[in-house]
Amino acid sequence: MGLLVNGKWLDQWYDTMANDGKFIRSQAQFRNWVTPDGAPGPSGRGGFGAEPGRYHLYVSHACPWAHRTLIFRTLKGLEDSISLSVVNWFMGENGWTFAPGDGVIADPVNDAVYFSHFKCNLKRTADYPALSGYVRDLYQQPGIAGTVHMDHIKNHYYQSHETINPTRIVPLGPKQDFTAPHDRHMPG
Repeated sequence: MGLLVNGKWLDQWYDTMANDGKFIRSQAQFRNWVTPDGAPGPSGRGGFGAEPGRYHLYVSHACPWAHRTLIFRTLKGLEDSISLSVVNWFMGENGWTFAPGDGVIADPVNDAVYFSHFKCNLKRTADYPALSGYVRDLYQQPGIAGTVHMDHIKNHYYQSHETINPTRIVPLGPKQDFTAPHDRHMPG
């Protein structure tokens, strides 16, 4: 596992010791907008024109941040406008790979993990009825289930993060049924 620092890939883990054991994500560096005509977006920063074939999305099915882009791409119906490459779930010392694997799309140009792997185990998402209902409702929206690849998610986190899971054992559970009724139509 590694990270990009000043444009160079380093085979090291984030320095959580400098932050009292906390992981602090750096600020996003991409703040521009894609707008119909390339005009600045709501922030006033420069925009890029929305054109089919102009944009290509690289994702890992294991990454919750990347998964959000897949959900947005699906909800907005942008699959034909924004092409896609999916990396292998394993991230080694040189970063993500396009080694062949299930669900990998070649490069042409979270409870299942967070609860146990990152030790965020005070409560599960399922222990929060409104939140778990929202997750199931979102999963059941047209096209969203196809963006969820639990095998990539679990294999990546449990096998790529050797400093957190040196045995690289991938647990079978927890079992989650995202197709169960979400009851979001019920009054609260």
